Amino acid sequence: MLNREPPQDVDAERAVLGSILLNPQALAVVASDLTAEDFYSEAHRDIYRAMCEIAEQDNAVDATILMSHMQQAGTLERAGGASYLAQLTGATMTSHHVERYAATVLDRAHRRKLLTILSKQTAMVWQSKADDIALNLIREVEGVGIQQGREAAYVPELVGEHTEAFERYLEKTALDRVQGYRLGIWDLDRWIPNGLENDMLMVVAAKSSHGKSTFLLNMAHNIGMAYGPPLLCSLEEKRARIMRRLHRIVCPLDEFVDAHADWGRRTTLLQRALPRLRDVPIFIQDGYRTIEELKFSVQAHVQRHPETSFVAFDYFQAVQTTKRFYSGKERYDHIISEIGALRDRIARPIVLLSQFVKADFGNDGPQLWHLRETSRIENDADIILMLWNTAQENETDIEVRCHIAKQRDGPTRSVTLRWYKPSYVITSIQHPRKDGFESEELFDDNGNADEGVPF
Repeated sequence: MLNREPPQDVDAERAVLGSILLNPQALAVVASDLTAEDFYSEAHRDIYRAMCEIAEQDNAVDATILMSHMQQAGTLERAGGASYLAQLTGATMTSHHVERYAATVLDRAHRRKLLTILSKQTAMVWQSKADDIALNLIREVEGVGIQQGREAAYVPELVGEHTEAFERYLEKTALDRVQGYRLGIWDLDRWIPNGLENDMLMVVAAKSSHGKSTFLLNMAHNIGMAYGPPLLCSLEEKRARIMRRLHRIVCPLDEFVDAHADWGRRTTLLQRALPRLRDVPIFIQDGYRTIEELKFSVQAHVQRHPETSFVAFDYFQAVQTTKRFYSGKERYDHIISEIGALRDRIARPIVLLSQFVKADFGNDGPQLWHLRETSRIENDADIILMLWNTAQENETDIEVRCHIAKQRDGPTRSVTLRWYKPSYVITSIQHPRKDGFESEELFDDNGNADEGVPF
């Protein structure tokens, strides 16, 4: 099997080149998908590359111009000379089927790429861990053979697909009128009519230490409990610290607030809340920092855990890249572009935390231009939430303003939320959490721990 020739179709390659010589407009039809390296024959690679170079100079491709161009480049004789170019004009009778010929050439090229990748990964089986091999496979195979969105879609042909999606939507909304995930914070769910949908990018922005990570953890807890586990990709905080915060989030809020500075009572509450923590369906990933690592690890995670509800990155400015750029704006534009591509590939919503640029908000609060380390955030995001407050550093029970600064399918609006810092809880003021320990007493009438409570 290993001695077989790589996948190829030299006749289809000749037909593509012959079609272009018959009709120069055929090159524009295939050039967006087909490159010179996709041809198996070296002679055909040289000829197609010369055709593309001629077209880039805004010249029409014909046999005479092609022969002259290749002669000047020193590739004519290597490609078979003028006689071979003449043979190509007779390789096909019409250029009408050039797309089909090109698809065949591209298919064989993708098969050769896959054969090379698999051969290399096969050698790794005796040297590397299974997880590393799987991740490398995802990284190497990504994009091979995938040609999406190349042709315009015709509405009558899309009706069947849309009907199936709409029927699934009707089934889902029979019990829940929101198409996406509710955030679990009443004031926001009221004004975000469709919830967090699979094709959405949500940006949550705030100054450093102004509640954006706490907001994300509360949202992850609420959505995880109601719909399925999210994946939190933390680029700064380690999982141990995130676990400590989640532990406090699952404590009954009113009891935790009432305990105030009584550390004994709070410790008892934390002990009692441990079973709740064990039931919180959230994945935490804290080992990657570059967008390249994050992209492939997230794809691998979603393949292993298709129940994943959404993916979050904490936070945008901490994401790095292995590529080099001349400016920070170019780097950020590249990263946000990769995040958008990732969202489309995994078909899950992505929540991106972001810090504001350093500036004075004034009395009106933050504006969209405070995000402008990259204009792509404002353009690509479907929902932008901005958090800010004017509390003093030592305050613990804080009113937080949350401005829905952008929403493609709903209104922009500001709401006021409650942030109780010691418990890492952000909740609605009018409709707070009701999460007391049901029909169980932690303390007696004197405020002492109930000795009958098992730990």
